[in-house]
Amino acid sequence: MREASRYRCCDAFQWVAVAEFGRVAGVDLAQGRCGACGMHLMTVTDGETGSASRVSLTAAEAGLFLGLRRDPAKLAAALESWFR
Repeated sequence: MREASRYRCCDAFQWVAVAEFGRVAGVDLAQGRCGACGMHLMTVTDGETGSASRVSLTAAEAGLFLGLRRDPAKLAAALESWFR
């Protein structure tokens, strides 16, 4: 899987896990980045079907989600808003 829905990642894609956010709004979310080009990404896995895709994140989105990890309620709200 090398998909990035908003921006294109490089041809040498290497997933580097950054944070696991668990299930939000019926999907499992994991933040990472490409080890080759540094693009911020979120892996979105459907909780029912198990189908997964990767969605690019802006640096601001990536920083926001990581910064909210200490406040689970705000993190969940931000992730749900981003996902919807």
